[in-house]
Amino acid sequence: GLKGNLSLPSISLEVSGRTITVQTPVAFTLNGPDLTLERTRITGDGIDLSLGGTLGISEEAKLNFAVNGTADLEAIARLNPDYIMGGKATVDVRLTGPASAPQLGGDIRLDEVAFSTIDQQFNLEHGNGRIVMAGEKITLENFTTAANDGTLNAKGVLTLDRLQPKEWQLDVSTNDAIVNYQGAQITLNGDLTLRGDPQGQLLSGSITIPQAEYVSEFDLERLASTGGGLSFGGGIGEGGSSLPRMVLDIQVEANDSLLIRN
Repeated sequence: GLKGNLSLPSISLEVSGRTITVQTPVAFTLNGPDLTLERTRITGDGIDLSLGGTLGISEEAKLNFAVNGTADLEAIARLNPDYIMGGKATVDVRLTGPASAPQLGGDIRLDEVAFSTIDQQFNLEHGNGRIVMAGEKITLENFTTAANDGTLNAKGVLTLDRLQPKEWQLDVSTNDAIVNYQGAQITLNGDLTLRGDPQGQLLSGSITIPQAEYVSEFDLERLASTGGGLSFGGGIGEGGSSLPRMVLDIQVEANDSLLIRN
């Protein structure tokens, strides 16, 4: 088989206008089907990761690759200006087994995670949880976060087939979580479950709305002309999206809960 060595004495890397430092020299060794990266470190803009090990370029190759370190989620979120994120992820992940049946191990710890959209429709703070890698499964263990004045809890599992998504389930429960939608401030209580595979997914459960307030300019004529409800278009995942089509089966209860403050 092929054998050889490659050493990169210097690397210049810039992401979203910010410099990322890669410890050099970066050394690669090819030995038949095995490609080995000598342990190296990547730092800068809230990222401090160490990675290295053996990857395979054929199915019979053996894998032994690891990534360790920390990443500032605020730095990662700069890649997409539509979202604001904060918090820290501590990474300790391994990839082993034959290339034909790769196995994951380790975990990712999430501390003080924050997430919001530019328009402030969603606002999550003080999120903490753990993502566990075990074989072909990635499990989200009891992620908890504050959702404005309420709380949100999530757990789930993703099953892989050769590192590709095979099936997934995510369970989310909310208590007095507040969402801002088109001028309305909506308080939500509910339990939702997302189940799916690459062919399609189902979001099911129940939501109770104890209170919803219009707190911006309210135009009854415009509201009536749009039907007064929420529109999901043709369903999530249509119109060229790469996401599997989503079917909704959600019961919403909102008895005498709409207030207009205008």
